[in-house]
Amino acid sequence: GRTEPEPSPLELQVRRVAWLIAAVAVGVGVAFLPLGMLAGLSLADAAVFAIGLLVANVPEGLLPTITLALAVGVADLARRGGLVKRLSAVETLGSTDVICTDKTGTLTQNRMRRHSTWDATGRHSPDPLVRAALARVLGSCTTADVSSGIGDPTELALLETAAELDQGTPPVERREATYHFDPRLRLMSVIVPDADGDD
Repeated sequence: GRTEPEPSPLELQVRRVAWLIAAVAVGVGVAFLPLGMLAGLSLADAAVFAIGLLVANVPEGLLPTITLALAVGVADLARRGGLVKRLSAVETLGSTDVICTDKTGTLTQNRMRRHSTWDATGRHSPDPLVRAALARVLGSCTTADVSSGIGDPTELALLETAAELDQGTPPVERREATYHFDPRLRLMSVIVPDADGDD
């Protein structure tokens, strides 16, 4: 079946307010019924008055007020260059503290490239040994393929960086094991034997 959309924060608040108003209206109506009879009204008159109280407590202007407030929000966003297709998006945006977006591929070409490189000492141009070691690490810890362009844009950029640092495409290393990216550890790892055969 189709998945039902989750209610927005405003819908939940309006629902709570509606139930609160309904509970208060029913309580007032039920309480007035015996009070009206004690005041000398007949049962029919007291019942009519209690029903009138219930009807009077219906928030008829609540829906137009909410719609007007959302429309004002849309107009304010439009003046600031925002594009809003649905009114409900305004109230959801109003309850948002942090927005995390990734525009790669939408406003750009979904391609990345290294700008510059520094070593651990802060030098802009590391010595050849450091460059070779860095190229080996960058070329080993990845699952992307530059020749076919398959892989994450970040990893492709790192492979291109490895080729530039080592003045050539680094050889494909024999991997003993590959540990894919772990979102908890925020890293990916591989085990590659060095030239002496040690891991």
